[in-house]
Amino acid sequence: MDHRAEQFVAKAKSGLENVRRAINASPGHWISHLSAVRTCVSYVDQSGIMHYPHRIEERMWIIKEVQSFACTEPENNGIPELSAWCERELNQALHEDPNNFAALAVLGEIWLAKAQPALDRIHRQEAALHPHEDDERAHDSRTRTSDYREAQQLLHRAVTYLAQAVSQSHTQGRLSGSLLAKSAEASMSYGNVSKTRDSRQPFIDAVNNLKAAKSMSNYRLPPHLSVYASFLTTLHQYRMLTRYL
Repeated sequence: MDHRAEQFVAKAKSGLENVRRAINASPGHWISHLSAVRTCVSYVDQSGIMHYPHRIEERMWIIKEVQSFACTEPENNGIPELSAWCERELNQALHEDPNNFAALAVLGEIWLAKAQPALDRIHRQEAALHPHEDDERAHDSRTRTSDYREAQQLLHRAVTYLAQAVSQSHTQGRLSGSLLAKSAEASMSYGNVSKTRDSRQPFIDAVNNLKAAKSMSNYRLPPHLSVYASFLTTLHQYRMLTRYL
């Protein structure tokens, strides 16, 4: 790339770092930085860096920063235009290298974030249930409703991408506890919105990933996930345990 293009990249990276620092200092005002992030994305597009395979590590850093901002409030749909930009660039990275586990992981996180509004609606519905409405037959009936079907479709994509990311990172000797935990979170959510007969494998995958993450000496599971790594119990208890993830 020429000097002008490199300047665009430098401005984008510096701008994204500034946004991250500002949000860390004042999370409640994150939306005020939307214009700055849009400007950074414009700099990236003008630079052309996303067309250079040998700059993949820089590209992935930029995409992760933009996606992190875009999903600040996934329950409110985040910033769809920025997520769409990230998704397009990630698919380009996978076209260049289908084994890029970092791209697979971020795509999984995008689809998990897309599922959050439907999951929030489901959680509100479940919180209002009477005890007699919370057995397996009633649950299986609810899985045919629109909110559950929407969540199932989105979470299936999230689980698939994250499972591929776990597999590829393991093969490449780059597996991390945070990736295992994110994959487990997606699997538990997917199990919660699936029919009883279809939920066993996602729950087993989740517990196995959490146990693997917990065993890593350089990683500590977040408190809201660490408790689940100790459980191998009934599907009904799984659903009760994971309902409010």
